[in-house]
Amino acid sequence: MQTSTEQEPEKPALPKCVKCGKETESWHGEETEEGWMCNDCIKIKCRTCGKEYPKSKAGVHEGFQCKECEEKERLERLRRNAVAEFTFEDAQLFEKLLKAIGAVEDEALMQITNDGVLVRVMDPSRVAMLDYFIGKRDFQEYRVHKEGFLYFSVEELLKHMKHLRKDTLIRGFVDGKDGKFTITLVDTRERQRQLPTLEVDKGDVLPIPKINFTTKVKMVASDFCTDLDDLETASDHVSFEADWDTFLVKAHGDYVKAKNEYKKGQPILLETEGDGNNKSVYSLNYLKALIRKDLSEIITFEWSKDMPMKISHKSEDLKHSQIVAYLAPRVEVDD
Repeated sequence: MQTSTEQEPEKPALPKCVKCGKETESWHGEETEEGWMCNDCIKIKCRTCGKEYPKSKAGVHEGFQCKECEEKERLERLRRNAVAEFTFEDAQLFEKLLKAIGAVEDEALMQITNDGVLVRVMDPSRVAMLDYFIGKRDFQEYRVHKEGFLYFSVEELLKHMKHLRKDTLIRGFVDGKDGKFTITLVDTRERQRQLPTLEVDKGDVLPIPKINFTTKVKMVASDFCTDLDDLETASDHVSFEADWDTFLVKAHGDYVKAKNEYKKGQPILLETEGDGNNKSVYSLNYLKALIRKDLSEIITFEWSKDMPMKISHKSEDLKHSQIVAYLAPRVEVDD
């Protein structure tokens, strides 16, 4: 039992960081030439790009490589080396996918993975972007011998996809070693075409826009495309706004003001979510190019006020794929 005359042992003072003055446990830092320093103040450089990161960040250690540099190196290892073969049962559908890509960009960088094929392209004006992923289960046959990239001319490939029938299937062989892309169209006969690939010497796979969407509207694609055709007589751009009951599309031209109102419960409007404070204006020409009624029965729009729109397609023929487009808003400047 401790008596009143006995003194409790004095607790040792915690070390203070010479840089920030923070007092913390000694094992959360280390002794440096400048003195004791906490892990937040100790900076460690990525061995590839030289960017500094605090030692306290997970995974940071001497000789580490940042995630951005790791991904760049991974892509470089894959580049020019794709070797794969596939069979797509519906050549007409494959042609529709190519035409959708070609409407945005003439050349496409295709990433071939064990899970499927990714094509992500942006138009030269940087207004529209496609994010098409065709899952391997939507192919009749799909074999990847070596993951990698295929960079090709969409326009050139489409030249050789003619006289397709409903029963025409397409076989593809990607040979990154020889720089060749061979397609074979099979129905009552076989037609083989071997095309050169382009040099993969520019650009990585584009990043997906990070947007917090506040509004979501789901429509019947064919009917809505017909309505967009009608609105084109009023203006070359339209505004979207929606709440939990109504979806409004407006087109204001020099002579005509047009408004389409869709109410929940109508056959064309399948779903609507929004607070009403989400008006955004988009190019009608780009909208018509990005909405692919030939690929999808149902179209979903997601957007926020004056922000890019996400356009998602849903198709029974592409159940394991993702057919998505992004469209930048038209910024209206007040006089």
